[in-house]
Amino acid sequence: MDNIATPESIGHHHHPPKPVDPPISLEEAKDRAKRWSDLLGELPYFSGRYAQYKPKALFIPLPDLLALIEHHKKHDKHLSGIRVYFGLTEDTTPIYPDPPTFRMRGSIVAVGMDQKDIITKTGEGAENGIGDIYDFTAPCPDLCDTASPLF
Repeated sequence: MDNIATPESIGHHHHPPKPVDPPISLEEAKDRAKRWSDLLGELPYFSGRYAQYKPKALFIPLPDLLALIEHHKKHDKHLSGIRVYFGLTEDTTPIYPDPPTFRMRGSIVAVGMDQKDIITKTGEGAENGIGDIYDFTAPCPDLCDTASPLF
């Protein structure tokens, strides 16, 4: 976490700010994806006939992401980014479903300049019990680019 976004690096620009961290090479990204896949492949559930259900990625639609950013801008909240908490759609204990019905999903929260999650509305007090935690992700497998070198 050497390169944490700061107000100066984000600010209110008329053009997008430059990324704080430099991009990584395709080879590094492929190595990381392979290490993730290999790690999950060590789990009995993903090493056999259900290997194709191994979570590979999450798709986050840009319009939803931009709407989240605009929502917080309207409320004068300066953001340093978003955080995605990984989760599963269903309980997998004590026995994994056969065939798998669960999917990896991401719970998305805005992150303030202090690097803390912005969760202002929770539980019963929020509109219809819904707060500032979003899930507009789509898992891969399901929505994947199977031709990607990272797949």
